[in-house]
Amino acid sequence: MNKTGRIIAAIVAVGVIAGGVFWFTNKPAAETNTPQTNEGDTTSAVTITYTTENGFSPTSNTVKAGEKVTFVNNSQTAIQPASDPHPAHTTNSELNIGNLEPGESKTITLDSKGEWSIHNHLDHTKSATITVE
Repeated sequence: MNKTGRIIAAIVAVGVIAGGVFWFTNKPAAETNTPQTNEGDTTSAVTITYTTENGFSPTSNTVKAGEKVTFVNNSQTAIQPASDPHPAHTTNSELNIGNLEPGESKTITLDSKGEWSIHNHLDHTKSATITVE
């Protein structure tokens, strides 16, 4: 092989190596699943957000039986949404959802029809109502 042939072969080899490196390093990133508090479909009829200053918002909510409600904790501390009366939480156990740390959310399905009062067990002065039709 003459000098020109070797130069062309070297250029082709470098191109093949560069193409291989590009091909193997630029694959789309594998899909990652972000952990969520809830499983399954979380499309909600109502989203109730909690903030340190205002508590639950909106304070009056209406859903149909079988629809989902999402609680979002945008406060700086943990909250415990729960049904009335405080501290027993006995009116509707579907609403006793436990701790939500700051930034967490939880979606529940409400099946029991009625007008239900809820509060933050850790600050029972913050409350809201959910009517399930």
